[in-house]
Amino acid sequence: MTTVLDRFKDFYPDEWREVLEFFVGRAYFYSSPTALVCAYPTLRSLVEQKKYEMVIDNFDTWYIHYLAGEVTEVFDIAPHVTKWICWQRNQSGKDVFIEYEKLRRRYGKQTESTKDSTDGRGSAARTAADHAG
Repeated sequence: MTTVLDRFKDFYPDEWREVLEFFVGRAYFYSSPTALVCAYPTLRSLVEQKKYEMVIDNFDTWYIHYLAGEVTEVFDIAPHVTKWICWQRNQSGKDVFIEYEKLRRRYGKQTESTKDSTDGRGSAARTAADHAG
């Protein structure tokens, strides 16, 4: 069985240790048996200028460098809510922005209070593979 860490190592076959060290030491890293995420706080305006820089204070965006596994779990452990979440599509290299709350309503853990803010269907756990494309 392939684990989320195995998928991470496959994605960065020659540099996975360096990527891991960067995010563990300076940015945000979370790993469990079912989810792995590498992200850093930044500003949407910087990303739009193709300046991929970490911002410590007054950030409005989580830039997702890598995500595998259960998206629901990632929302459960996110240390800060931001206005935006951004990631880069592998095929096009285009940066994709979506409002944090919109994504949380779709993929986040649903409680009775949050279920009312969705379309009533609640939310099923989805994997990062659901986002590919």
